[in-house]
Order: sequence, then structure tokens, then C-alpha cells
Amino acid sequence: MLEIKIEMPGTNKEIIKQITKTLKENDIYIAVFSHITSIPAVILPVEEIIKACHDNGALALVDGAHAIGAIPVDVKKLGADFWLSNGHKWLFTPKGSAVLYVKRDR
Repeated sequence: MLEIKIEMPGTNKEIIKQITKTLKENDIYIAVFSHITSIPAVILPVEEIIKACHDNGALALVDGAHAIGAIPVDVKKLGADFWLSNGHKWLFTPKGSAVLYVKRDR
């Protein structure tokens, strides 16, 4: 497992630059990242991160635990290979209720 530490506050451009650099320097099959980070709560530029993943041969799995119910989410538009979330944080559903989106070609 490879973890990227992203300095906050930072710009979307800096985040994408750091992620792209890491993808280019390592043989990464799948990248896993949050749609909205937990602490601090930052909405990541997921469309651009997904594009960087795909441009560098990696699949993209987005953890949308803090996104669902907090911001509009169009998983098809995002282009993620996988997008998952749970309902209990922001939708007030019972624990165990969840969403798993898998891109049709996956």
C-alpha cells in the first residue's frame, strides 16, 4: 500500500500534480481516495484525480462516505471505476445500508 500525504490547505492543481507524480513513479493498479476527506473536510477534485488515474493506467475507487447526502454526486459523470458510500452518516439510514457503483465495463 502506498499512501500520499497531501498538504492542506492546498490547491486542486497542487493535489493533481502530486497524485500524477506518484502515479507516474509507481506501478499502481488501483487508486483509492475519498470524495470528501474526513479531517479536514475537503472536497477533492475527484474528476481530475480519476482522469489522472486512467491516464496512468490505474483504476479509480472513490470512497464517497462523506459525499452522499452532502453534495450532489453524479457517479457516471465522475467516471470512477468504482464509487461506494454508506447511508448512515448523512442519509440517516441504518448501519449496513450502502451504495456500490461499478462502471458497466468493470
